[in-house]
Amino acid sequence: KVGGPGFVSIEPGSAAIFRFLREPGPSLFSTTHYMAPFETVAQTVDLDEQQEKKEEIKAITRDGIKVVLRDVHIRYRIKQQMRDGVPVRRSLAEPHPLDPDALRNMLYNLVVTGGGLQKWQDAVEGAVIGQITDYIASHSIDQLTAPRNGFTNPRSELLSTLTEKVKKPLNDLGAELLWIDVGHLDIAYDLV
Repeated sequence: KVGGPGFVSIEPGSAAIFRFLREPGPSLFSTTHYMAPFETVAQTVDLDEQQEKKEEIKAITRDGIKVVLRDVHIRYRIKQQMRDGVPVRRSLAEPHPLDPDALRNMLYNLVVTGGGLQKWQDAVEGAVIGQITDYIASHSIDQLTAPRNGFTNPRSELLSTLTEKVKKPLNDLGAELLWIDVGHLDIAYDLV
């Protein structure tokens, strides 16, 4: 909190983003770092894959029916480095091949709310949930639960649309979606 001078020991599987008094500092992982005077730790990061579970997500369909998605699971991680359009594989020499801009994006692209700076995990979760509710809002209840046009599978369509549309917002946050399970859909009205 006070800052340098001093040493910071960064354990394996963790990273630290540093900040100087008037400019960003380095992003380092699995090392010991000497903090210069007026250098502080801006954020610490767990490099493991993250998983979030939402018990329920409320939304309204295009035709005004309230629905609730239950047991939604999201798995994501810090964006991996790409070489020739292919993600770099983990190795003993490079156990966490991160995109060089990912750590900076996760620190500097967050939203400041009335309660203070939003946590990175909350921003990632919000980006995914926002895309889910947008998808539900653009479809009628029949399209989501009982499609009539051929072999349309609304669940697989939601997943494919979601994975494409969420790439840009997550990239801006320095994250990438690994897996999502949208749970099951309940209709809030007993009459429907």
